[in-house]
Amino acid sequence: MDFLQRLRERLEILRNNLSEENFQACENMSTDILRASEFVNFSEGVFIGEFFEALFTNVKLLTSAFNIEKKDIERIQASIIPIVDFIKANMPIAGADKKAQFYDLLLTARYLVTEIQISYWRMTKPKKRLTPFSPNPFIPSVEFTTEK
Repeated sequence: MDFLQRLRERLEILRNNLSEENFQACENMSTDILRASEFVNFSEGVFIGEFFEALFTNVKLLTSAFNIEKKDIERIQASIIPIVDFIKANMPIAGADKKAQFYDLLLTARYLVTEIQISYWRMTKPKKRLTPFSPNPFIPSVEFTTEK
């Protein structure tokens, strides 16, 4: 099977995880796209993997820290799904018009996620107080007890 066909299949999985609000799986899939693309020297795939990895890391952290309104989740999904669909239909991206269209999709999604992040961090109470010494919410906590 050819690499681009496999990438399209993986993007469909990413799209399904995005629809299910499974941002951890989206981040993991982005890392897989990045690594596989680097392995076969596919620079566009590396860029796409890096872009999605950073974006989904931000969304995952935001949703772990705050109770995000459904309308904001839907706005995030609506800005990312067109990118996935565009990549599936146009990879590799050829021509100035297609590259400009791709850039506009990336810009729109990145700006929207940043806008939502800033609004929650500035104006919304987090689920719990986060400090630099707070445990990482993505690493399971383990407690040790000793008997005397």
